[in-house]
Amino acid sequence: QLSLEVNNTRALIQSTASEIRDELAGEVRSLQAYINDTADHLKTELEGEIRDTADDLNAAITAHNESLSAHISQGISGLRAEIDSEIGLLNATVVHQYQQTWFAIDVLNQTQISTKTQILSAIDARTTELSEDV
Repeated sequence: QLSLEVNNTRALIQSTASEIRDELAGEVRSLQAYINDTADHLKTELEGEIRDTADDLNAAITAHNESLSAHISQGISGLRAEIDSEIGLLNATVVHQYQQTWFAIDVLNQTQISTKTQILSAIDARTTELSEDV
């Protein structure tokens, strides 16, 4: 009777641990897919913005070339500063998203560690109870 209960308890613990492991693995896969999707989205968005900025710059340079060469030098300097500013803003956005992504991964890792610790504690407690019962 006691041996059967011990075996049933062990099977339940192993099953629960397996379910939790599978659930955590699913959450990790889901988070990894989200990170990949976010990275792809940001890359696409940044490429589009860079293309748009390049198109704007080419139009501005053409207009200045048609009017006066002195204005071309001034316009290029101003446009380069705008590009640097835009690139700085885009880089800040990418860094911020990167930091948020790693924060989310860290939270998931901490949750996984906490869950594993709780499982191990529960297993230890049940093992102690079973040892005392025997």
